[in-house]
Amino acid sequence: MVLIDIDKLKKRIATKKTSPIKVKEYVVIDYPQNGDKILPQEYTMRIGASNGSPVEVSIDNQPWVECRGDQGYYWYDWKDIPLGTHTCVARKKLVSGKYKKSKEVRCMATENLKN
Repeated sequence: MVLIDIDKLKKRIATKKTSPIKVKEYVVIDYPQNGDKILPQEYTMRIGASNGSPVEVSIDNQPWVECRGDQGYYWYDWKDIPLGTHTCVARKKLVSGKYKKSKEVRCMATENLKN
């Protein structure tokens, strides 16, 4: 039979140092992917990001617009897209107050998706 001193055990647990779990923050534009061709009428962007603050998107260095969250992703309904090449970036605010940005994604709005 093994005897355990409960008080000593509690003290050892209480003084044991633990470090918080670090969660890697990320934000990535899933769709469109780099080089994709999209139709100019409407395109729904899908952004993956770690949980937490809202996600925003900027297209062609325009002001940041908040995306809607649903089904574990963030979405932006992009409408009346001018023909030509566009650059998209997403970001989310970190606890520190700084922003984590995605890589830039370049896509082309065109009436002809085949070529």
